[in-house]
Amino acid sequence: MKKRDPFQHALAALMASAADGRFAWGEPLVVTALAQELGLSPTPVREALARLSGEGLIDHRPGRGYFASSPSVEDVVDLLEYHRRLVHWALDLIEQATIRPPIGPIDGASGERVFVAIVRASERSVVVRGHWRTTLQLRPIRKLQVRMSASDAEWIRRVQPLLLACDISAIRREVDLHHQDSTRVASAVVNEMRRAAESIVQI
Repeated sequence: MKKRDPFQHALAALMASAADGRFAWGEPLVVTALAQELGLSPTPVREALARLSGEGLIDHRPGRGYFASSPSVEDVVDLLEYHRRLVHWALDLIEQATIRPPIGPIDGASGERVFVAIVRASERSVVVRGHWRTTLQLRPIRKLQVRMSASDAEWIRRVQPLLLACDISAIRREVDLHHQDSTRVASAVVNEMRRAAESIVQI
C-alpha cells in the first residue's frame, strides 16, 4: 500500500486543527513539536504551515514563525461581511440562471451547510473556492458564536422551505439576519478567544 504524501498528510491534519479551533488564539505553532505529533519530518510540516498562512488560516510573522490566528474584532467583522457578500453573489448567479438550480433540502442542522448549499448551487467555481476558504477561517469563530447567540436550528427551520421554493428575496433577508446576529457578538467572540488563550498560558 502506497504511503500517504507527507505534505498532504501534514496539510490535511493542520488544516483540520486550525479550522476546528484546536489552536488557541495567537498560540505559537512549533514546527518540531507538530512534526513529532504527526510522525513526520519538519520539512512537510513547515511547507504545510506556509500554505495555511497563505490561505489565511494561520498567521506568519517573519523572523518569529507561525502562530494560530489572532483576529481583531475588525478582522472578524470584515470576514463576516466578506462571507455575506460571497453568499449574495451566489444568490445573484442563481437568480440569473435560465434554469434555476435546486438549493435544498439541507442535511444536518448547521448554518454552515446552508451557506455551502447556496454557494454550490451557483455552479461558479471561483465563488465556491472563495467561500470554502472563508468557511474554514470562520469555523472556530462560528463555534463560539453559536454558544453566544441564537441557535442555528431555529434559523435553519425558517430558511429550509425558502431554499426548497428557491425564494431568492426571502433567502437574502435570512442571510442578512444571520449576518447581523453574527456581527452583533463579534466583540464577545474575540474576547472569549483571547481569554481562553490567556487561561492556557497561566496553567
